[in-house]
Amino acid sequence: SLLHTHSTTKPKQLEISITMSGFEDPSNRIRILALCGAKSNSEITKLQLENLRITEEKYDIFYLHGLIEDVDPAPDVVGIVRGPFYSWLDVSGKGENLNESILRSISLVMRVVEDYGPFD
Repeated sequence: SLLHTHSTTKPKQLEISITMSGFEDPSNRIRILALCGAKSNSEITKLQLENLRITEEKYDIFYLHGLIEDVDPAPDVVGIVRGPFYSWLDVSGKGENLNESILRSISLVMRVVEDYGPFD
C-alpha cells in the first residue's frame, strides 16, 4: 500500500507530495530514498527501479520529486505515464533562479532525510 504525505515548504508555500511504500519492519528491510529525475515523477522512478529489480516487495522505497512542476515529461517517457511531472532545478535562463532552486532542493532533501530517515 502507498502512504501519501503532504507538507508545505516556505517561503513560497509550495506543496510537495511524498510517497512511501512498504515500510514494514525497518530493521529487516533496506530503506531507499529515491529521488525522481528531471521532468519525472514517482511513477516513472518506480518503473526505472523495477527495471533494476528494486521493488517494493523487497525494499522500503521513499519517492521524492523536485519542487518545480513541468508541463511535459522527459522525451523518453512521453505517453508512458501521466503527469504532473517535476524537476529539481529551474533552468528558465536566469542564474539566480537556478541558484535558488539548487538551495531549495538541497534543503528539501536534507529535511526529508532528517524527518523520515535514516535511509540505507
